[in-house]
Amino acid sequence: SKTLWSIPDMHAHTVKNAERYKKKWQKPDILKIVMYVADTTGCGLYRVFQPAQLMNETGLAFIEVRDSYAEEPPLNTDLFIFQRQLSSMAIEVLRWAKETGKATIYELDDQVLRLSPANTAYDYYKNPDTRKNIEIMLSEVDAITVSTENLKEELSKYNKNIFVVPNYLDIRYWHIKRTEKEDKDEIIF
Repeated sequence: SKTLWSIPDMHAHTVKNAERYKKKWQKPDILKIVMYVADTTGCGLYRVFQPAQLMNETGLAFIEVRDSYAEEPPLNTDLFIFQRQLSSMAIEVLRWAKETGKATIYELDDQVLRLSPANTAYDYYKNPDTRKNIEIMLSEVDAITVSTENLKEELSKYNKNIFVVPNYLDIRYWHIKRTEKEDKDEIIF
C-alpha cells in the first residue's frame, strides 16, 4: 500500500533495489547501462528512475542510476546516459566513454538553452560556462533523447541523432480516486 512518494530517500532505495536485482538476476550478456540523473523528482523520476526500474524488473537491461561522479565509471558498462548533465566531470566521463568505445546518450526534456527570464533557473542556464558545457554534451554524445518533436527540431543543430521518447509514468505510483458520482471510465489525478 506504500507508494514511491512515501519513500524517504528515493535515490538510496532505487540504488539498493538495483543492487539486489543485480546480485540475483543479472545475466552476463545483459545490456549494462549507467544513468547519471540530474534530479530525483520530476524529470528524474519519469525520465530516469521509473524507466530504469522497469527495465531492471523486466530483465531488458541492468541500469545503475548515479547522482554524482564520485565513483569511477564501471568498465563493463555498455551505455552511458546523461540526464541534463552539464558539469566538467560529466564531460570527462563522456569523453572517457567515447575513448573506450562505449555508447553515450544525452537526455534532455526541457529547452534549457532558451529559458524565459521569468524562469527561476534562467540565471543558472544563462551562465556562459554552463551553456558551453551543455553544448559540448549535446554535440559529443552519440545520440540525444528528448520529450517532444519541437525540442528535437531545436536541438538538431547540435546533433543529428535525436529521438523523441515520451515520458514514462508508472501507473503503480499514481494516486487514483473515484467517487460513486464519477463516471466509471473517468480517472482523476
